[in-house]
Amino acid sequence: MQVQASADKRKHCWLFKVGNMRNGHLKTIPKLWKDSGRMFFGRGPVMTKGLDNTIEEEHLPGLHRLSQHIKSQAGHFFTDSLPDEATAWFDDFHLPDFARAAIRVPKAVVISVGAIMQHHSDS
Repeated sequence: MQVQASADKRKHCWLFKVGNMRNGHLKTIPKLWKDSGRMFFGRGPVMTKGLDNTIEEEHLPGLHRLSQHIKSQAGHFFTDSLPDEATAWFDDFHLPDFARAAIRVPKAVVISVGAIMQHHSDS
């Protein structure tokens, strides 16, 4: 199994949950880490099976403890990067995105009363 192979190859395993991220953005991250990490993403039961659920089933010591923290959609990120380096990279990682329905925006936008002047392209 690929999850177990990554556990054998890499020093660190991160569990993550993605909230309201678009699929395209989620595909960008593994591309950027392709030389130093491997990412898996899926439904909770599938992801827990990849790590093994019990002490008796676990591929490596302690992996079953990670599966206890997986709820709903989850991901594994295996890397050799130091924890401080990885968290700093993800804290700094931001991609521009368009608004989605039912998502609160972080800042207010005020549109004044009157006509909105907009330039239309001829192409």
